[in-house]
Amino acid sequence: MAKESQKGEESVPRLTSHCLSHYHGYDQLTHSSITIAQFNLADSGLPGWMLKEIYHLKRLQSPYVPQLLDIVLSPPRLYFIQTAHQGSLHELITHRPQLLTPIYIRKLAYSVLQALAYIHESGVVHLGLNPHCILIGEQDQVMVEGYSMARMKGEEGEGLGDGYSAPELEEGQGGEMADVWAVGCVLMEMAAGRVLMSEETREKLYKTAQSPSPTPLLSLQLLLPSASPLLHSLILRMLQWTPSSRLRLSSALNDPYFQEL
Repeated sequence: MAKESQKGEESVPRLTSHCLSHYHGYDQLTHSSITIAQFNLADSGLPGWMLKEIYHLKRLQSPYVPQLLDIVLSPPRLYFIQTAHQGSLHELITHRPQLLTPIYIRKLAYSVLQALAYIHESGVVHLGLNPHCILIGEQDQVMVEGYSMARMKGEEGEGLGDGYSAPELEEGQGGEMADVWAVGCVLMEMAAGRVLMSEETREKLYKTAQSPSPTPLLSLQLLLPSASPLLHSLILRMLQWTPSSRLRLSSALNDPYFQEL
C-alpha cells in the first residue's frame, strides 16, 4: 500500500506543480521504490501544462530528472509513476531546516547547478525553478521536475510571475539567465532555513537589485548573517538585475564557494 507523504495547498505562490499529493510505493515487478504523483483532471481532459510536463519528463533522460515510468489514468485522477525521491527541497526547508548545515547546503547547491546545466545543455530553459520542484532522491541525488512553464531555447512565451521569477520574465523574455536568478533565490532560502520568497519579497528584491553597490551586499548580509561571505558573493552575482550581468552556470560551478567539495 502506498503511503501519502504530502497533501494540501502550499502557502507560497507556485507555477511549477499542480500535484495534489505524493505517495511512496514499491514496484513488485522491478523490486524498486517508486513515487506516485496524483493530479486532478478537468472535464476538458489533459491541460496544456500537463502535456508539456510529460513531454519534457520523457525527453530529459538523466539522473538529474525524475524518470516518468508510467502514467495511470483513473478519472477524475491522473497518476505519474516516477523514480523514487525522499521529498522536495521545500519540504526540507520548512520541516527539517536543522539538516541544512553549511556543508549540506553547499553540496545541494552544487547538485542543483549541475542539474540545471544538464537541462540547459539539452536545449530547455526551465523558467519555473523553485524549492517545490527540486527533489532529493537517494544518496542526496538532486532531481528537477516542474516543466509546465519550460520553453525550448529561443522560444517566446507569455510573462510569468512567482516569488522566484527573474525581472525579465514579466515581459515574457526569459532565457537561461532567468534560471540563474531563480537559483539565487533558492540559495537564499536554503541559507536562511526558511521560506523567504513571495510576490511581495520579489518586488523588494527587484528594488534591491537595482540599487547601487554596496547596498545589495549589505542587505544580503543582514538577511543571511550566518552564511559565509563566499555564499553571499555567489548569490549576489546571480541576482544581478541585467541578465547579461549575472554569473553563468559554468562559472558558478567553478566558484570558490564550491572548492572544498
